[in-house]
Amino acid sequence: MLNLLKAEYVKLRRDRILLYSLIIVAILSLFLVLSYASIEILLKNEQMEYIPFDFNGRDIFLSTFSPSQNVGLLIPIILSIILTREFSYGTIRNKVICGHKKENIYLSLLISSLVIGLSLFLISALINLLFGSLVLGYGKSFNGDEFLFILKSIGIGLLVYSTIIAFTVFIATLVRSLGFTLIIVIISTVILSMFSSLAAFQEDLTVFYDIVSMLPHFQLISIVEMDNNLVIKSIITTVIYLSLFTGLGILLLKKRDIK
Repeated sequence: MLNLLKAEYVKLRRDRILLYSLIIVAILSLFLVLSYASIEILLKNEQMEYIPFDFNGRDIFLSTFSPSQNVGLLIPIILSIILTREFSYGTIRNKVICGHKKENIYLSLLISSLVIGLSLFLISALINLLFGSLVLGYGKSFNGDEFLFILKSIGIGLLVYSTIIAFTVFIATLVRSLGFTLIIVIISTVILSMFSSLAAFQEDLTVFYDIVSMLPHFQLISIVEMDNNLVIKSIITTVIYLSLFTGLGILLLKKRDIK
């Protein structure tokens, strides 16, 4: 396992896709802040109370956690490219021939994907927070409670988003095709995010709300209003999803022939 992780590190360090990804993430984050700053200027004399968004660094930071927007959707695309190349280039086959166990191969792919995806996610969140606050102000009095809120948001956000990364790894292993992987991951993210947004405004629909609240997409967009019950539910469901996708992924890779 350790040798596989070292090999992944060496390979990714030489791969320019990570450098390009960092540049794209930084540009997207800066563009997002400048876009909101421009919109605020254009709407300066309009009725701002009808807009469900505050133009400040705090809200821009929280927008990072939406899985269907900007970096939330970009990361699965980047990982899909990296993962499907493992099959199309015959890298997985070579690892099997070298005697590595398939479960270790899958775990190394999952761990490297989590490191890449969560790092990009964290970088985007911090750029949005720092640059957004610099340009538009933080939006609230910054104190110890706000600092803890930021740490909590980042911690829960990274934890919950890891399930989307694990799902991407599983789908890439299942279909082994970049096109189909992107279609499945993107469409599922958009649809589940739509259900999550609907449930966020329909708490009176108890059964629907309870079901959708178990989705990572709902938990991510609800970070700003996340109480202790939802935090506990997020942790439990994350453990379940990670275990499920990892177990199924390992089983799938072990059962299928590597050509």
